Amino acid sequence: MNISFQVLFDCLSTEIDNMKKIKNPIIVFLIVMLALSSVSAAEADDEKDLFEPYSESFKNVRFEEEITQNGFVFIETQVFTIKHEKMGELKLLPAIHKEFNRLAFFFASDDGYIVFKTDDFISNSWLKGQARQTNRDLVCLSFTDLNGDGLDDIIIISACRNQFGIYADKTYQVADVLFQSEEGFYRDPRISDKLNRFDMNKTLDAIVAFVRDGVSMEFLFTAKDLAELYAHGFRPISNQCFTEHFEKFGVVEIISGFFNLAGQNYLMIYITDTAGKILWNFQPMHYYVNFYAISSISFRDIDGDGNKDILLIGHYVTYDEDGLVIIKRDYDIYYQRAGYFLEDTQFKQSYSCGEDDDIGVITSKARQYWGWPQ
Repeated sequence: MNISFQVLFDCLSTEIDNMKKIKNPIIVFLIVMLALSSVSAAEADDEKDLFEPYSESFKNVRFEEEITQNGFVFIETQVFTIKHEKMGELKLLPAIHKEFNRLAFFFASDDGYIVFKTDDFISNSWLKGQARQTNRDLVCLSFTDLNGDGLDDIIIISACRNQFGIYADKTYQVADVLFQSEEGFYRDPRISDKLNRFDMNKTLDAIVAFVRDGVSMEFLFTAKDLAELYAHGFRPISNQCFTEHFEKFGVVEIISGFFNLAGQNYLMIYITDTAGKILWNFQPMHYYVNFYAISSISFRDIDGDGNKDILLIGHYVTYDEDGLVIIKRDYDIYYQRAGYFLEDTQFKQSYSCGEDDDIGVITSKARQYWGWPQ
């Protein structure tokens, strides 16, 4: 937003001066709401200005040759001829806008005319309120009937990459589904949200299992107790479960385990009370495709506040720059707070896990980062 807090302050200050003469609280409330709505309208205009250059580029594409003329770059490895029930054979032309990193699909007829196009993808709204997004490539496209109407739908896995934050320059995946309709294709935001919010976005098989077959990992994040987890197929790793005393929680159980969705093992860590009620959960996998093994877990003070923190080192499946499967060693730190744990994002930006790093090495380097005497 380009509007400043000073603008908001000035708007409200003017109205507050006027309010001194008004005794009716309802009228006062309406005046404040009017002032705020004026600010919101200014913000909306700013957002419109930011999106307008891209929107014009997308709108101006009417023929295949106009795609590159309007700033889009073809994803040539993902160009396919598909069959649409009403429109017949169409050429699917995925492209990413080179300035705004926004994904778009253009569907062309034999004469090159764009009969349908869409940029309604969750990866185009990953950075809320921003025109420029994080799309870099398409991991894959797949065509299959997902909703049982006999028509092929489209599964999309986008490769995205931030330029900032704890995962800067690391590629992560964002999944979406386009369902076929008479007019073209449409997206169901509820499905897109759950696919990505509950990390069912890493493989085609996982997406099919959720969208077509109704198998979901949502319970991993919403379960109230261990009984519910086990009933849905969560499997504890017995040698990585512990009883521990945390200063802000008392005596608790640390339950490490995983859930298998279509061949993908997903790691979760839970803290429960002695009756099995879930007090907190952790999801160390992040952008990794699959969980392989836990190397070690420790419970000791790392940031120097006198409370035990959690340090976990694990092995995960991912891909190298050539797309080959590799197993990578990585760590996560969770700092104990009053009634919750805070995932480390500061130290991790300054130190990457080496293949030979153990608990002692990472603990020492993290304590040094937080100012512990050496």
